[in-house]
Amino acid sequence: MVEPRQQEALAALYRALKGVFTVACHWTRERAAAEDAVHDVFAVMARPAAVLPSFQSENDARRYLVRAVVHRVQDSRRRRRPESAEGARLAAEPAAGGDPFAAAVAADEATRLRALLRSLPDEQRQVVVLHLHGGLKFREVAELMQIPLDTATTRYRAALKKLSSWLCAQRVKE
Repeated sequence: MVEPRQQEALAALYRALKGVFTVACHWTRERAAAEDAVHDVFAVMARPAAVLPSFQSENDARRYLVRAVVHRVQDSRRRRRPESAEGARLAAEPAAGGDPFAAAVAADEATRLRALLRSLPDEQRQVVVLHLHGGLKFREVAELMQIPLDTATTRYRAALKKLSSWLCAQRVKE
């Protein structure tokens, strides 16, 4: 039987799930591995013996969940070699208002942005994904990646600069 406090913590984690799967996809570069990581984390946390903290906000729960998923992915990588990620495809956010043309444009732009993110060096991509999709603060990103805070912010700025220049170059071509 799950205790009420643990039930509340699990409910908070479930509500905080948005963005966590995206982080896992970017981190693993493989959809199936991302699904496995998120599932494994929830399976461990749902055990009656699991001790979960109380969360003051959804952001606290999301940060906790992102850290747990990233650690699970890292553990999995230690056990096996990563497989090809070419088949990984992230779900695009639906366009507001239900406009089919806007949805098509948004899906096209999301596909381009995912491709650009995949082309970044792993260190830069991971910082961007953890900060933007995972909702982690740079201090938390640095701690999770075991790098200095200045390195995390430098990688983030370098990644945004590359993405910006690539997007500008693509727009000029069109």
